[in-house]
Amino acid sequence: MPRSFRALAASAAIAAAFTTLSATPAAFAAPYQFQTLSLAGATDISAFDINNSGQAVGSLSLGGVTQPFVWQGGSITVAAMPAGALAAYFVGISDSGVAVGAWSNILVDDGEGNLNPGNFQGLIDDDGVLSTVSVPGAQETYLRGISPDGRLVSGYAIDGAGNTSGFVLDRNSGSFTNVGRATSLFPLPQGINASGQVAGSDFILDDDLNRIVARPGFVFDLNTGARVDTELPGAQRTAFRDIASDGTLAGWQRFAVPGDPAGRTVGWVGLASGGVEVSLGDGSNTTVQGLNDQGWISGSYAVGDQFFSFVATPVPEPTTALLLGAGLAALAWRRKGCSPR
Repeated sequence: MPRSFRALAASAAIAAAFTTLSATPAAFAAPYQFQTLSLAGATDISAFDINNSGQAVGSLSLGGVTQPFVWQGGSITVAAMPAGALAAYFVGISDSGVAVGAWSNILVDDGEGNLNPGNFQGLIDDDGVLSTVSVPGAQETYLRGISPDGRLVSGYAIDGAGNTSGFVLDRNSGSFTNVGRATSLFPLPQGINASGQVAGSDFILDDDLNRIVARPGFVFDLNTGARVDTELPGAQRTAFRDIASDGTLAGWQRFAVPGDPAGRTVGWVGLASGGVEVSLGDGSNTTVQGLNDQGWISGSYAVGDQFFSFVATPVPEPTTALLLGAGLAALAWRRKGCSPR
């Protein structure tokens, strides 16, 4: 690669040419400007985390191979994969550009005679140095998020019997913290903020472990070990995917639709007490996967059977924009040497 992700993160210019989506019907409650991600020759572009340096990460398909990427300032850089990799992707990125995800070098039969990459293991790209993370005793390990300082990494692991566990790995000590509950079926932690709060989702079983009784989003506090589950009003499923330093959450919620088993999925940004919906494309499937401290979001949306990914920035309210304009004008005046000493 011509430049490392760490070098990109250090760049002071993060000026993206954002435009409001107009090519497809768009309906969103939040005042954002959206940019759809694209790269010549690439398909199946999926955007996940976005850091405080304005970098987003995800996966795309080139020549039928799933590969990781980093987006910044309107451009996508395809990342290197481990030697022998058949597929790889990124889901989280720290402020300095350390990216995490998963990779595979094994083909697995899906039960119908089709061979696809499988038995994924965790992947860390630290300034071009690639390393693998495998939870002891697990058959598969997937990394999903990383703290702004790069120390803490979240993810989940699946053992040979198909049991799933959610964890946070401290890269300094090598210790794992379990974020699941006794009746968790699929604890999936993802975003981590600077305070050690982890956002995720879960399926909760009854006490007999026979049936699913709840599908909440959760926030796990690494400092106290406390976990708070939340089911947003009216939602069939709530999934938190990222959390900003001030506790603002981002993710999605799924609503039941009569006659449609898939239901309707809507992106969401806010607090557990309430937030705003983000719905793009045809309104059937929008997910928000990333959120940074400046309020930028990243995720995906559907138009029919096609999926697209986006990065969006908040649009200042009129009063805020006026204050911002006045502030910039004052700054320019001071830079001309006209300010009193």
